[in-house]
Amino acid sequence: MATPDFAEIFRQVDRAGRHRTEVFDLASAHCGGRPIEATIELSGEEILVLARALEPFPVDVAPAFSDWGHQLRSALDGIVYHLAVKDSRQCPPPGTNSCSTH
Repeated sequence: MATPDFAEIFRQVDRAGRHRTEVFDLASAHCGGRPIEATIELSGEEILVLARALEPFPVDVAPAFSDWGHQLRSALDGIVYHLAVKDSRQCPPPGTNSCSTH
């Protein structure tokens, strides 16, 4: 069974952090320092995060935001895959075609 390559997952999370910083830097420069207003509501087993743009975002924010989301999703995919390998004790886990170390 392949050993999980969590180092690559950590690199993806780091890249996501850089994209997040880029999103906020671009938006802050355009909106004067505080581009969004965010609130977090905790209710039982739910966590609701609400974000509202105080002004329209510049177009440059869209690709950086997309890259941010992509890196986070990719890291989550890797974590779920490795959990499936660990849970099934098979690489590849049942229902997949190949064994990935990421």
